[in-house]
Amino acid sequence: MEKVTNILNHFPLLIPSSDFKLWSGIISVKEEEIPVTISTPCFPSLDNFSIMCPVDMELNIQQSCSSYKFVVGSEQDGLLQFLEYLQSKKTLLEPEGSATKLDYCLYNHILKELQRMGSEHVVTCRGDLRHVMLRTIDERGVEHRLGVGIPRDYPNGRPIVEDVNMPEVALQDLGQAESITEMFNIFQSLVDSFQEFWEAYESLKSNTWLIDPEHPQLKDTHCRIIIGENVSMLVTLNPQDVNTCPDIKFLGPENATIQFINSMEKKLKTVGWNEDMSVLENLVSLLGLQQFPQPDGESAAAAEQGECSICFTLRLDDQALPSKVCNNTKCNSYFHITCLAQWFQAVPTNETSFNLISGDCPCCGERILCPMKMS
Repeated sequence: MEKVTNILNHFPLLIPSSDFKLWSGIISVKEEEIPVTISTPCFPSLDNFSIMCPVDMELNIQQSCSSYKFVVGSEQDGLLQFLEYLQSKKTLLEPEGSATKLDYCLYNHILKELQRMGSEHVVTCRGDLRHVMLRTIDERGVEHRLGVGIPRDYPNGRPIVEDVNMPEVALQDLGQAESITEMFNIFQSLVDSFQEFWEAYESLKSNTWLIDPEHPQLKDTHCRIIIGENVSMLVTLNPQDVNTCPDIKFLGPENATIQFINSMEKKLKTVGWNEDMSVLENLVSLLGLQQFPQPDGESAAAAEQGECSICFTLRLDDQALPSKVCNNTKCNSYFHITCLAQWFQAVPTNETSFNLISGDCPCCGERILCPMKMS
């Protein structure tokens, strides 16, 4: 609180939010009042802080921020020291001069790149050219978008991926791009390379009873599928090689999942995964099914009743569904892995081994083994 008081004493026209993570108001520099909004998400630390100000002063203030961070600033320094540093800058209110020339060169460079790409690939472009949304259309007629952030030192600094609806593995390739053009070319190549993966995922979504994710997106690689009463299967595809056997986990009471586990293990040993067949066909064969169960009105509603018996909700904030079930057939209570692990960890006598913890079912007292975190 002392730090807050000191700031308010020195800068009485700055008004903080209740959590002191946002400061809005006016600071005086060389007898001129400058409206500012300062974000300090880690207050009192200046980690990840940012400042908004009038457009005609933005470059000078941002340069002052960079100078303070890398030349003057220290880990002990806080918002008060930074504001005093701004007040001391003699060049803060001076015309930008060469900076205007620098901005012109930067904008000209970016605009030429976008023109070479073609206007059909540019969705939106913010006035300061710091954020661009690009798009491409795949062979199925589906539009894919790429949000690009452009640093002030571009083209020396690399463009940044701000928004993309693709599997996470794509970010590594996109992050290697040295220019907007190179990033867009990589993006188009990735769209082409993921076509088979997206077709396989769409086939699973259309021909199974998929309960997670609730609203599948192109970036999703996993799907949780109902395969029997109180039994589901978590399938995680490899977007870079969708024809190989995916990662498969069975979720449900042990007495209900054992038949599916045995069938799959036996078929994998005797027949194996057939890379000439689709993922859907392979799974049906390995599970010994004629086809996957399909939801109807009543059964779909019943599936939604498997809420967690600890937090009494179906989905957590990260959209995770309850995936641990008590093996006691008279109980069959569902739990989120996170909820159950936290419940067990609150009891000092519960035993842990590697990444597992065991404890009594909160509902019936049956012993349950639970991962300490989701894998």
